[in-house]
Amino acid sequence: MRTAAAAHGSHDGLALFLFAAAYLVAYGYGSLFSQAVSAPLWFPDSVLLCALLLAPQNKWWPYFVIAVPMRFIPALHEGTPQWFVAATSVNDMFKAALGAYLLRRVVGRPLSLGTLREFAIYLAIVVVLTDANGQRQLGEAIAKVIAEAAPR
Repeated sequence: MRTAAAAHGSHDGLALFLFAAAYLVAYGYGSLFSQAVSAPLWFPDSVLLCALLLAPQNKWWPYFVIAVPMRFIPALHEGTPQWFVAATSVNDMFKAALGAYLLRRVVGRPLSLGTLREFAIYLAIVVVLTDANGQRQLGEAIAKVIAEAAPR
């Protein structure tokens, strides 16, 4: 007879496997867009946010451990500088963690988006607060790097 801990561990393994598969597919799809024409929606962020919302907060770290190496698969971003991949990876993962954390703190229970209030909270935190702020900070950092690298 399996123990409850073993059953829970196999559930965690399945969840991590499904996350890895979904994240890889989402990242591969998002990478089809060039830097000149960015992806209209960045699906890996959505996959990571959903995984963090479903997992207990003390079990978030394996999702980041899985996602980080996938971001550096060379075939998925030919010609993109590694520093840019690293910067956008940190930005995207920070936004997902911050969004999941704030949603849990504000809603106070598992988020279901079953009410207009929860949907409005989701939009305010994930779409407006974390995404807009993260994009502004990343844009400023990249502009600074480009300005410093430009010949004078």
